Order: sequence, then structure tokens, then C-alpha cells
Amino acid sequence: MALSVFHQITENQFVNSQIEKIELNKLDILFSQGQPINNIFYVLDGELNIFKNNQLMWQANANEFVGLSSFFNENPNYTYTVEACKKSTVLKINLEDFKIAIKKSNQLNKELMRLFCERIKLTLNKTKSQSSLSKKKQLIALLIEKSNKTNQYGKIILNYTIKDISHLINI
Repeated sequence: MALSVFHQITENQFVNSQIEKIELNKLDILFSQGQPINNIFYVLDGELNIFKNNQLMWQANANEFVGLSSFFNENPNYTYTVEACKKSTVLKINLEDFKIAIKKSNQLNKELMRLFCERIKLTLNKTKSQSSLSKKKQLIALLIEKSNKTNQYGKIILNYTIKDISHLINI
């Protein structure tokens, strides 16, 4: 969901003072597994790693909500840890305000359902494709997926450390 769509859907749902913009640097923790759920977050830009029991589960990118699955599972605490893997900007939405917005907006409900379905589909596809691959092939697939820049010599530029990459393929 693009930011403009987020604003269109939520323009009458939130007052500006109820949404806080947060700047995260690489390795900043947005919230930790086990902390009480007080907010839902919307990623404006950047990339966030989602860890459950210290294992990377997925990455949230721009135009995604973070904290929803814990909220919709009616868990009083976040069920995973979120860490910025590069400079990122998120909107912090008070949980009670978010609950009210969901009750008031059919359009927001539909968009959240669409996002959940998309996330489930991505997770299933990733699980299917990764489960049959060796760690070496997982690493190669990850490097291809993450390589979006090349230098003047045609070499791939990755903005990830070896630790980042090992977390991504769980080794």
C-alpha cells in the first residue's frame, strides 16, 4: 500500500498527533519479542528484519505494516523482534487508535486483508522454493535477490555484512 493510499484510507481515522514518525538506523530495534503491544507500525521507507526466537522470518519493506500479526492473534505481546537492516522510517500508530480505525473503516479492513493474503502467499512461495534448496543454493538465491546494483566493472554491490546474510538464510 503506497503512502498516498495509506493517507486516503486513514485520513479521517487518525489525528496527526496520534501518528509519530520514527527514524531508525541500521541495527536499531523497533520492538522486541515479548514486549507489550502498544503500537502498530507502517514502514515508509527502508527495510526491517523480522526475527522470531532469533531466527530471521522475513523482511518488511516500504508500504508494509509491522506488528499486525501479533495484534490479530490477540496476543498481548509482540511475537517477534523487529530490527532495521538499513536506515528506515516508520510511522508509529497507537494501538487503541488503530483499533478504532479498523472498526470505522471498511476500506482499511479490506486493505489489511489484502496485505495479509499477500504476505501469506509470499511466505508460502518462499518456503516452498527454499525448503528444497541446500544452504549453498539458498545463499546464491538470496544474493541474486538482493543484488540490485552493479559497479562500472559489472560486479554486484551488496550492502549486507556476512552476519546479515547468514541471518537471512539461517546459518
